Amino acid sequence: MLALETTTAMCSVALQVDGGVVESSRVVPRSHNDHVLKMIDGLFASIKIHRLNIDCVAFSAGPGSFTGVRIAAAAAQAIALAADCQVCPVPSAMVLLECYRGFIPHPGEVQIVRQSRRDLHYSAHVVVNEDNECRIKDERLVAEPLPDYPRQVVRDSHIHVSASNVITRALRMQSEWVDPQHALPLYVEGDTPWKPRN
Repeated sequence: MLALETTTAMCSVALQVDGGVVESSRVVPRSHNDHVLKMIDGLFASIKIHRLNIDCVAFSAGPGSFTGVRIAAAAAQAIALAADCQVCPVPSAMVLLECYRGFIPHPGEVQIVRQSRRDLHYSAHVVVNEDNECRIKDERLVAEPLPDYPRQVVRDSHIHVSASNVITRALRMQSEWVDPQHALPLYVEGDTPWKPRN
C-alpha cells in the first residue's frame, strides 16, 4: 500500500511492504506539488520494488488544505489507474485520531479539532464503539472561540500527522476501498478560500 498525506504543511508519503512501513516526510508549506511525486519515486527506489506492484493507494482526503487535498486525490487516482488497484480516501480527522488512539476510551465519544485557516477549525464528532471501531457522526467548520464540547477533545496543535497514520487507518477501512474514479476529496459546508466579489 502507498499512502499520501498533504492536507497540512507536512508532505508525507509511506509504503507498507511485508508488514513494515517505510516513510518520507518533510515540512513544505504551499509547495507539496513540487515534492510529492519525487518523494514517491524516492521511496520506491529505496526499497527496490516496482511502483505498480501495490494493492491500494490511500490518501488523507480532507477536509483540509484546499490545494493539498486535491494534490493527494489527483496523485492517488493517477497512480491507482496505472497500477490497476483501488484507492482509500481516509477522512483527515480519522488520520489524526490514529495518533491518539491509545488515549481514546471505547466505547466513547471524542471531538477532533484541526486548524483550517486563520480563526477557523474543522471539528469532527467521532463515536468509538465497544469493538474500538470509529465513525464520524458530524463534521463542520467552526470559528474561534471554539465551542465548549461535552466530550474529550483531540487537537492537532502539538502533533504532525503522517502518511503512516493514513496507512493504519486505511487498513481498518478495507471494505471502503474504491475504484480510482470514486476516490474524491471530502468537504464540509462553507469551506472555501474563495470570497465573493463585492
